[in-house]
Amino acid sequence: MKKDWPFLLAIVLLAVISLSGYFNTLLPAHDVSSAYLPWAEILKQSITEYKDPWPLYQPYGFAGSPFLMKPVLGLDSLYLITLLLIPNTILAVKLTYVILYIIAGISMFYLAKYLGMESKFAFISALVYMLNGHILKLLYSWWLTTIGGYALLPLAFLWGMKAVQEESWVKNSLIAGIIFALLFRLNPDMKVAYWLFLLYGLYLAFTIATDPKTWKRALFVGAIILLVFAGLSAQRLLPNAEYIQTTSRAETSWEIASGRPLLYEKMWNRLVEPIYEGMPKIRRAQTGDHIGIIAFLLALFIITKKWKNKTVIFFTLGTLFSILVASNSFGLYRLMWEILPFFKSLRYLDRSLFLFVFCGSILAGLGAKEFLQNKKNAWWLGLIALLFLNLWVFNVSPYTDATTSIWSDADLARQNNHVLQYVAKQPGIFRIQTWETRGIDWGTGFWNVPLKLEHIYDYDTSWNPAYMNGYLAVANQNPAKLWGLLNVRYVTSQQPLNSSGLILVNQFPACEECFPSTPEWGKAWGPYLYENLRAMPRAWVVERAVLVLGEPQAVTQATYSLMLSAAFDPWKIVFLKDADISEVDAVLLVSQPSQEQLARLQDFVKKGGKVLPDVFAGKTEVSGEEIEAYFTSFPQGKAVNDSGIMTLSFSRKEIDVEGEGWLMLSELYSQYKGWDVKGATGEKELLAANEMLTTVRLDGAEGTVVFTYAPRSVFWGRIITLFSIIVIAFLLWRLRQKRGEVHEGMAAAQ
Repeated sequence: MKKDWPFLLAIVLLAVISLSGYFNTLLPAHDVSSAYLPWAEILKQSITEYKDPWPLYQPYGFAGSPFLMKPVLGLDSLYLITLLLIPNTILAVKLTYVILYIIAGISMFYLAKYLGMESKFAFISALVYMLNGHILKLLYSWWLTTIGGYALLPLAFLWGMKAVQEESWVKNSLIAGIIFALLFRLNPDMKVAYWLFLLYGLYLAFTIATDPKTWKRALFVGAIILLVFAGLSAQRLLPNAEYIQTTSRAETSWEIASGRPLLYEKMWNRLVEPIYEGMPKIRRAQTGDHIGIIAFLLALFIITKKWKNKTVIFFTLGTLFSILVASNSFGLYRLMWEILPFFKSLRYLDRSLFLFVFCGSILAGLGAKEFLQNKKNAWWLGLIALLFLNLWVFNVSPYTDATTSIWSDADLARQNNHVLQYVAKQPGIFRIQTWETRGIDWGTGFWNVPLKLEHIYDYDTSWNPAYMNGYLAVANQNPAKLWGLLNVRYVTSQQPLNSSGLILVNQFPACEECFPSTPEWGKAWGPYLYENLRAMPRAWVVERAVLVLGEPQAVTQATYSLMLSAAFDPWKIVFLKDADISEVDAVLLVSQPSQEQLARLQDFVKKGGKVLPDVFAGKTEVSGEEIEAYFTSFPQGKAVNDSGIMTLSFSRKEIDVEGEGWLMLSELYSQYKGWDVKGATGEKELLAANEMLTTVRLDGAEGTVVFTYAPRSVFWGRIITLFSIIVIAFLLWRLRQKRGEVHEGMAAAQ
């Protein structure tokens, strides 16, 4: 172990030098700015302001949405350590990349040593694993979740191999399962974790095929690792499995899943060495997935020299598997997409290419060991020099003059976003909208979250289709009214607007420091700011409710049509679709009612309720004028003062109310399982209002209504994970105790 320190130190120094540009507040307009920084800030706010280390919900995007599976979830995230060490969120996040980069090199170093390489050859594998085109592409694009899984991949595979090959297979299986679970927590989107299981499954199958006597152990090892992983990951897996079914990622279309394939004619450039114009240009701003010509030749050398060696055969098969999947050769990826569980939630073929560089790094180390056998250290130093020239000097880089020249000082950019700085200082509870945003909101979360500004869009590939593709699409027909229902008080725009209900507040100075090389981000600072005159408060109470009854699709279409019409005044009426008939004032029929429904409607009318159209009077239609006249006769509702809305955490809110009626919230709580409501009289039913919002029936005795987000999947996931930790800890303790007893017995016998 002492002999390893020079190599480990070299790995750390290489990481620090390679990522030297990460030790400042300069940032590109990439995922780190628009996704990971806002997520880290949400975690930081949750901990510092609400003492909640596991925020399950976030209010800043999509008018509020679950925060269950983000890579910065809570106590188990690497962010927490860096945030505690460094107050500046930007530096804390950038340091996370450096730490993971170092872990990647060290974990590959020890996997290579386990495979029989001396430290100096293991260092070669580590170099290739740290400097190949694929990880540099991840760093260039700032894909933190993938890097998190990539860093622990060699360590997970190392213990998976130990479980099969060594006598202490139970202990090693438990440890392997723990590392698999840790990898998943650093890679919750499964871009690496899923492929790790597939590769390890191939390894078990390969072990059984080459040594049939090991089939029992291999199967038991696989089962233990899977059980440990499932138990330790249940806290995240169960909520995610529930949540993902309500999002756009429930099933990815084949067109998206098969995107970014590895083309045969580009394999050399993608996998071996990118041939480019202007050679020899150093540390250029490009991307690839290559291991470099030197590592490729070393891998090719060991494959041809030791083609019967089991280790060489397996990792060669691993590289071929990655290539076949990424290129969808023989329809392999399509077959996996069709039959494997959860596979339809994944995207893009080329994301499997990290398996190519993983296996290629190992083969390069083995090739160096074989090539330099019985040669002096000068040869090794020469090979290291060639690798450095190939992979560090004459290679792509995430940190070059070409890339950093377009980075901006993030702190300075925030200070000079005059529009949002002004909005953040306005009193009250409200949301904002960026006029140019009509989909995934790339480029505004960077400002919104630190300034505590809530937006109705977000930069996230998992969204609620009913909200994004339904409500917001309809809202574009009357922005002031329907955005106003979401409590949108302010709207920024890059151009002057002429939209009913929006009045100009001011034209602010341009932000010259705000990522000037990325025009798409210009929408984040206006410069025009408008106030929405039709903005509703965060909470209000209406007296009358109308149940829209019929087939689900017809109900949705009719509700949106009514909301866009002049007949709908949100201060006077709420449209429901799942309420008890006895609690509403009127029923609007949009489909032919069943006999059972007719019987209930008849009883409803006898008790003073109104049915539109009046089917009991022989009517089959109702005019728009009749609907408008009836709805506008309803009494005016009243606002709940913002001071009566208390946020105890992102997952808990208390609202002080008075009187009877329907408490309306411009929140999407009704769209997500897990929100519970309690009043003075106990549990209350939470209903969807106006298709997307939230309402609760008030009986006049509430005083304070408490909303708590606590999905049952989270509860049971935590119970299972806690139980698993206890069981695994006991088993490891018992195995260690048993081993000690064996040693004592042997000593006594001697």
